[in-house]
Amino acid sequence: MGDPESGPKGRGFGHTVYDTLDKIKIDNLRAGSSIATRLALRMAMNPDFQPTRRDNMSVAKIIDNDPGLEGYRVAKTLAKQWPN
Repeated sequence: MGDPESGPKGRGFGHTVYDTLDKIKIDNLRAGSSIATRLALRMAMNPDFQPTRRDNMSVAKIIDNDPGLEGYRVAKTLAKQWPN
């Protein structure tokens, strides 16, 4: 943990026991990947799980209005202003 009295620096947060590769516990990695695999398999095999297909206009409306996509909208605007 960092000093709560000092200002933000670096990434703005401290390290945890989970943020470097040498801290990975192989049993936890196996368990997590097993759960993710089983979930993906159940979704793929479930006939009731039918994702709806959206047209380009619907996707554009979601991008323009979803508050969680603000960073995407900013990046899109910046890319138009300063192309590679």
